[in-house]
Amino acid sequence: MSREATPFKFNFGSSPASNPSAPESVLDVQVAVQPCSEEKLVIIPASDLTGGHFSDITIGADRNIVLKKGTLTGQSACPISEAPERADSDIVPGKYEGGFKLWECALDLAQHLCTAFDIRATQAQWTCILPRGTRVLELGCGHGLPGILMMLAGCEAHFQDYNEQVLELLTAPNICSNLHNHPSATLPPDKGPRFFAGDWATLPDLLDSQGLLGSYDIILAAETIYSPDSQRQLLQCIKKCLRPGVGQAWVAAKSYYFGVGGGTAAFKSLLTIDGTFESRLAAVIDDGASNKREILVLTHANGKANAPSEG
Repeated sequence: MSREATPFKFNFGSSPASNPSAPESVLDVQVAVQPCSEEKLVIIPASDLTGGHFSDITIGADRNIVLKKGTLTGQSACPISEAPERADSDIVPGKYEGGFKLWECALDLAQHLCTAFDIRATQAQWTCILPRGTRVLELGCGHGLPGILMMLAGCEAHFQDYNEQVLELLTAPNICSNLHNHPSATLPPDKGPRFFAGDWATLPDLLDSQGLLGSYDIILAAETIYSPDSQRQLLQCIKKCLRPGVGQAWVAAKSYYFGVGGGTAAFKSLLTIDGTFESRLAAVIDDGASNKREILVLTHANGKANAPSEG
């Protein structure tokens, strides 16, 4: 299966920018591998985001952090989100990975990152304990709020989703809106956001061709380990993409997922068997809104669990 990268441009204003895998279903549906490609999305934070539909999401009430989240309406909806087979499911194996939905574990992860890295926002500046330019990759990003938070805090953020339409219609517009809404946040020079669409199995080859393989200080993932198959794919991708020795992967998920066999308990067992990473339970969220949710931090078993270093 092959496809060409499609260029997209967001004309939200006239000023140029200064800041430039599917689960195992109950029917055991096999998932087609979709080759990964880099999507050339031109980010244009504008003075007037006309035509956009954005709502506020409070991430750190005590830290003055409110992020913008886009909403698709009417004609804006992507055809894959309206497929007949999606009628009773958030995911269509081999076609759609749920990127148009804002999953609750993504909000859990963003909230916890604020605390873990002491991210704060004022009208004058954003502050964070991480070195400026720390390279971050959000896998299965969808709306991309955890990655956007890290970007606003001074990190170099890259975003991956299975569907290029999700990156075009939600992730990139969310970045535009948040950069406009937070003018005190400045991107590291020549390190603006990058976008990758396709399957985790083919992402490492693409990153290798770009000189990015094994270069990520932090990898983020939320609601991505919902089945045994997705867990194995995610783990293999993290192993290849994370910076050796000092990189960290932050994985937020429910403790179990009904009907598909995934969750944090199963993922921790997989990590033990594989042996590449040690995992630490960073947070447990048991608010009654769903079954228990957890955030795991993965570090190399033979490396140091240090904060990311510059470089």
